[in-house]
Formats: sequence, C-alpha cells, structure tokens
Amino acid sequence: MRIKYLLSGRIFSDTYQLRRLIDSWPDEFNFPEIVQDIKSIKEEDIVITVGYLGFSSKLILNHNPQKVFIIDNPFFPTKGISNFRVLNGNLNSYLKVNPNNYYLNYYRQKIIQTATNLKKFELNNISNKSKLILELPWSLPLKRIINIKKNNYIKEFNNQTNLIKSQTSSTLIKFCKNGAAKYITKNNIPIFREYNNFKNLENFLVNSEYIFCPTSTLAYMGILLKKNTVITEFNPLYKYKKENINLKDYNEDKLVETLSKYLSSLNHSISDIYEHFEKV
Repeated sequence: MRIKYLLSGRIFSDTYQLRRLIDSWPDEFNFPEIVQDIKSIKEEDIVITVGYLGFSSKLILNHNPQKVFIIDNPFFPTKGISNFRVLNGNLNSYLKVNPNNYYLNYYRQKIIQTATNLKKFELNNISNKSKLILELPWSLPLKRIINIKKNNYIKEFNNQTNLIKSQTSSTLIKFCKNGAAKYITKNNIPIFREYNNFKNLENFLVNSEYIFCPTSTLAYMGILLKKNTVITEFNPLYKYKKENINLKDYNEDKLVETLSKYLSSLNHSISDIYEHFEKV
C-alpha cells in the first residue's frame, strides 16, 4: 500500500491546489507520490484528490471508496487556517471525534456572526416572511457522480421536493451559485458556468417557507433560521440534521453550540487525515 495524490488533469486547478496542499503539509509526514495517470493506482493504494472533476471523478467511481480521500473547501475558509473538508469515495464526510477547542471557538464566532446578520434581515422583512420556496442547485459534478453511484436517489429527492411544491402556493426562487459549473464534458471538465443577477441571498432565506439545498453548505443558514431545510445525504450537514432531529426546539445558545461543534468536527488538517488512514 502507498499513499498517492491524484491530479485532476486541469492544469490551473492542479497547480493551485497542489501548491496549497504542499504549503500546509506537516514536516512529520512525507508528501504522497504525485500521479496523473489513474492506471498507475493499485487496488490497495490510498489516494488523495481534490474535488470531483476530471480524473478525480474517475477515481471516485472506480476505486475502493474507503481508500479515497477527497479534499473539499472548508466552512468559513480564512487565511492562516489550513483546514478543509474530507470525504470518502461514497461522498460521505469524515468527522473528527475530538475537535480542537481553538477551532471550535473560531466556528462559534462565525456562526454567531451569521446568526446576527440574518436577524437583521428578518427584522427588515417581517411582512414578507415565509412567502417563498428557495431552491439552491445541485453541485453538477456531484450530481453526475451520484447519478452513476446511486441512480434512483436524485429521482427520489426530486419527487420529494415536487410534492412540497404542489402543496404550497409559495413562489419558487431558483438561486444558482455564481461561477458554478452548468455544463461539463463527458470527461468531467466544466465548459460553461452560470451566474445570476440576484443580490442579498439573505433576503430570500428569511422570506422562505422551504429551502431545498441538496448539496450546498448554505444549508447551515436555513438551519440557523429554523426553516424547513430539505437536504440530501450528500450534503455536508446531513449528519448534523440526522443527529439533531429536534433542532427547531433548540434555543439560540444550543443551536449555535451544536452547529459550531459539528462544523469544527467537519473541518480537518493534514494530520487529521492521517488518523483516518490508520483505520483503512
């Protein structure tokens, strides 16, 4: 068994991500062997990759899911904190058992800041509250992989959201992430990105009765607002919602504390990844 790092085959992204990873790599661990040919990866190899495009998608679809470690952006990225989310080949997020108190305090502050900001929007939009259904899009690269790995899942999710739409008179708002991939090639390379003219996502959030958020991290805002937030098992907040089924009954302090602890567990350093390697 060897630990390898698979490039995605997208030059600009690979250059940026590899530099970023090297800069944050701790001295006590040797950097993995860098490979760009998926054929050079053996069945027993542990493989790190970034994102879900290019060769990374082929790795996710074909390698042992427990030996795949996908690096994705953290919640609240900031300079000076080299943390990120880590998923296995089944697109399930890894969680730390004992998050560091330093990071816990950081995420608590960010959650409180977001909650305070959302309250301001709520106070300014009392008369229009709960008149919308806000639909955030699937991550297209994730959607393609999910459709292959679990082909009926997306259909079932759409049936669930379509039923909700048919039972309410609320106006549907589709909100896309600026710069998100809209079309990707058969080789999982983005060729067209989408943009919207909407401003102040928070206005839509506070005025929503339902929020459909299949894969986006923005689901945490719906949770803070105690909205009817519909997500999939591929959303990084899925385990939080599953473990906190009565979160609508939480007071503000408990909601902030449980969500902060979860986000702290969801974000990893390189050293944290090695702890997971030992369990493979």
